[in-house]
Amino acid sequence: MPHFLYILHSKTANRFYIGESVDANIRTQQHNDHLFPGSATAIATDWSIQLVVACHDRAHARALERWIKSQKSIAVIKRLIQEDQYREYQLQRFRNQRMT
Repeated sequence: MPHFLYILHSKTANRFYIGESVDANIRTQQHNDHLFPGSATAIATDWSIQLVVACHDRAHARALERWIKSQKSIAVIKRLIQEDQYREYQLQRFRNQRMT
């Protein structure tokens, strides 16, 4: 089943959020509606999609999500959003790791 990695940004909180879902648009609305009490997105209601990347499956999306979060780097997040070649490299790298 297709799965997506998404990166959201809130202007009011000046923060990024990384997640995975089968539908990034619905999930963004859920975050803005605070359907996940206590989550990192509860601090704002203006989350907007900055990037949506199709992954092979949920395991692939979660591996990529964990790696991005482990970097703790806005520079990495911005690079993924802005640089197609870097984003494709990371997608392929985690697809290959999952299959080995």
